[in-house]
Amino acid sequence: MPAARRWGYRTASPERLPDAGRPDAGQPDAAQPDAGPPVDALPPIDAPPDGPPPIDVDRDGVPAELDCNDDDPTVWRNLPYSFRDADGDGRTVEASGTVCSGSALPPGYSTVAGDPDCDDRDAAVFALLVGFADRDGDGFGDGMAMPFCTAGSLPAGFVAIDGDCAAGDPALWIDRPYSFRDADGDGAAVPETGEVCSGNALPSGYLTTAPVGRPLDCDDGDPAVSIALTVFADGDHDGTGAGAGQLACTNGSPPPGFSLAGTDCDDADPAVFVSLVYTAVGFAVGTVRVYVTSHLPLVHLVLAGAASLASVWCCGLLLRVPLPGSLAPRPVAPHAPASQPRR
Repeated sequence: MPAARRWGYRTASPERLPDAGRPDAGQPDAAQPDAGPPVDALPPIDAPPDGPPPIDVDRDGVPAELDCNDDDPTVWRNLPYSFRDADGDGRTVEASGTVCSGSALPPGYSTVAGDPDCDDRDAAVFALLVGFADRDGDGFGDGMAMPFCTAGSLPAGFVAIDGDCAAGDPALWIDRPYSFRDADGDGAAVPETGEVCSGNALPSGYLTTAPVGRPLDCDDGDPAVSIALTVFADGDHDGTGAGAGQLACTNGSPPPGFSLAGTDCDDADPAVFVSLVYTAVGFAVGTVRVYVTSHLPLVHLVLAGAASLASVWCCGLLLRVPLPGSLAPRPVAPHAPASQPRR
C-alpha cells in the first residue's frame, strides 16, 4: 500500500490533475466552471485543517514521530527480544529489551535461546569448560577447578579429570586397591588391605592375591626369612632337639641350635638321641638271643646267662643294652643260627 494512503494523506502527480493532458493544464480557465483546488492543495485526510503533512524521511510509510528510525526504511517499529548473539557465532546469551526492527527482529536478536555462549564478544570462543592443572602431563590434574571460555577444548596444561595422586610423577596418577604386601621383596606376602598411588597397574610389592606356591611371609621386614617353622632346641647339637616346640621365622631351615625333630631322649649327650625297643627271646642255658626292631638294621646279640629282657633304651647308631652284673654281649652276624646249649 502506498505510504501516503496508509497513513491517511494524499499527494498529487500531474497525471492525477483534472485537466491533465490539456495545453493549458494547470492554468485558470474562466470558460470552465471552477473544479476546486488542485489535489495537491488538499490537506491530508487525518491532518488537522491547514496543518503540514507528516514527515517521513525514509519514505517507509511510517511518520517520523512513529518510526523508531526514520533514516532507515527497513525498520520502523520496536520489537522485544530475550536473547542476544552479538558476535554472530550462532550461540546466545540471555538479554532482554526492545530493538528497532522491521517485519522481524534483526540478526543477533531472538526470542528463542540457542546454544549458550560463554563470551558473546568473541566469536572464536563459546564453550565453558572446567579444567585442572596437569603439571606432569599424565592426563590427570589436581588442585582447584578452573573455568575456561574455549572453542571446545581446554588450553595446554589443563585436563578435565582431577584426582592425580602424584601430581609430580607422570608414572602415577590413580589410587588402586590391594590386598597383600611384599614390602621386603622376597616373593612372599602378608595380608594387608588399602589403596596405593599407581599407574596402569599396582607398583611392585602390592598385590591383589597372594603369590602362588608361597606361604605367607612370617617377617615382611626381612628378605632373608619368610617361612615359619616349628623347631626344637638342640642342646647337644646332634641334629635332634628336645622340649617344647617353638615357632621360628626362617629361610626354610632351622636356625643354629635348633632342629625340626624334638625326639632326643638325651639332649645332653650327642652320642644318643633316639629311643628303641628291644626284646630278649630264645632262652636257653647260658644263652639269650636279642632281636632289635627299629629304623636301624636288625642287630643280633648273644648273651650268656641273662634274664629275660623287654624294655626301651636310649641309643645311638647301635643298640646299647643294660646288662646285669658282669655279663657282656657278644655280637654275631644278623640271623646267624643260635649255638646249641651244652647238655
